Amino acid sequence: MIATLSERQTCNVIRELENLPADMPQDEIVERMPEYASRLFAHVANYGVRYDQRCTVRGTLADFGFTLVPNPLEDKRELLVQGISLLRPVHITTEAADLPALILNAPVRSAVESGWPSVAAEFQRIMPAQLLEKIESVGGKVAFGPRPRTELEAATGAMDETAFTLWCIQNGMRVPDQARMNQKIAEERANRNRTEARERDWAARHGNEEQDRSWNIREF
Repeated sequence: MIATLSERQTCNVIRELENLPADMPQDEIVERMPEYASRLFAHVANYGVRYDQRCTVRGTLADFGFTLVPNPLEDKRELLVQGISLLRPVHITTEAADLPALILNAPVRSAVESGWPSVAAEFQRIMPAQLLEKIESVGGKVAFGPRPRTELEAATGAMDETAFTLWCIQNGMRVPDQARMNQKIAEERANRNRTEARERDWAARHGNEEQDRSWNIREF
């Protein structure tokens, strides 16, 4: 993985990590940057993000190379993202070598690795918070092809998010933004309940009106 870091933001991270005075000049931190950066990189290594000695400086920006350590026995991807986020990068670029740590499903990983040249551009210059959702989204498309549309989607053109959730689960994939998905499902259920309540109320009121009119008809 390539993490593009800015001098200013990295100095801010170092101030916090080293508990340096808030008013300590940036120049003084830069002067001791090798020492401070060494400790910063050792810190993020605890999250499975290891600096691999690649570095290209571009003015006040620098591209640093990191190796993501895979864990085949446990899903540690959220921890990896936390480690990357601690660096506060301007953006990150995912590489093919990162896939074993990011895609735990072996068939999906194999499919993405085979098709990497066609999807690599989608992982360039993204933010850490986008990483896992992009992995799941792109991985699903590459491994399984387009998801079959449900009857609701065919009729409305809208995504049936409940069906999408089930599709992800059935294929052993993480559901992107599970909290938002759950909220959406809850909102849809609440809207449906409100609609049904309004229909029952309408039927009760207008049913009586129809009955009143029929009485009037009989009376005339």
